Amino acid sequence: MTPFTTLTSIVAPLIRDNVDTDTIIPSREMKSTGKTGLADGLFAPWRYHDAKTRTENPDFVLNQPEYRTAQILASGANFGCGSSREHAVWALAEYGIRCVIAESFAPIFYNNCVRNGLLPVTLSRELVAKLTGTTATVDLAAQKVNGHHFDIEVEAKTMLYEGLDAIDLTLKHRDAISAWQRVDRAKRPWIYLDPPQSLIGEGDHPEDGGGVSPPLPKTNTTVMRARELRRAMTLPENMLWHELRKRPAGLKFRRQHPAHPYILDFYCPKARLCIEVDGEVHSRGDNPERDGARDAFLFRNDVKTIRIPANLVLKDMESVTQHIVAAARARIPLHHPADGPPPQSEIGEDL
Repeated sequence: MTPFTTLTSIVAPLIRDNVDTDTIIPSREMKSTGKTGLADGLFAPWRYHDAKTRTENPDFVLNQPEYRTAQILASGANFGCGSSREHAVWALAEYGIRCVIAESFAPIFYNNCVRNGLLPVTLSRELVAKLTGTTATVDLAAQKVNGHHFDIEVEAKTMLYEGLDAIDLTLKHRDAISAWQRVDRAKRPWIYLDPPQSLIGEGDHPEDGGGVSPPLPKTNTTVMRARELRRAMTLPENMLWHELRKRPAGLKFRRQHPAHPYILDFYCPKARLCIEVDGEVHSRGDNPERDGARDAFLFRNDVKTIRIPANLVLKDMESVTQHIVAAARARIPLHHPADGPPPQSEIGEDL
């Protein structure tokens, strides 16, 4: 996200209470699940006499020449009420609104603003009225608008000021997390062992083996255990997933993917590539033999395994990602026969 530090803009007045998300961006204007292509539909019921032909209503504030480029919007109480659609914030942001000043906000809308780089400022009705139509300067560090103080939680302020999403915010504490894990690993080493071979991880269908031998039948117990494994990912695994879920080089990856008796840390079905993030425990006891048997099983089923040290993920994520992409590309054939739809084994976690 783009960090929010200071902003100076004319304040466009939309002084109405209970401005709901269906007015901010009507459902008929949401033609995709992406964050773009929404600005034209912003406030469509008020902005246009005819939304289909985009015939503008000259009386609407954002159609007035002095407010067309406004980056600050002022409104009344309970702004952003109604449905929880995040598209409302996306539409405001794409249009160019970076700050909304209101008497109060719907809680979900407020949180959506913070997570998308748009600053929600709560001020009294009197101060909102005083600022409308003026040029205002918002200073997030000082928490002031034209000298008037506003409150904001520390976490929300940090996310906006530094341009962080929720994962980035967590990773600010990676040193403390790693230190805790080192202590905990010494106390409870069994927690960090590979899951028993009889367990199956994530998969959307009983047939889903990711191109490997058919997995063992699922039960409620294994499904619940698979969910636990995803929630128990280590810091290096979470960091790598943060990158792989972006589909580098257009490649799709899955996490905690079932392959018969095993669970693969990450799997690229197109390249039939397994990526394992190995901590120190993999060099202890009989783990090397177990890992060797696992890799041999996958090899027999045309799945290549690459193993990456956990500490390398923490130190050099860029190189790790490049290595994974190169390994995947090397296994993708140049031509694919047109055999019709992909087999069930290609069905799995959607990112």
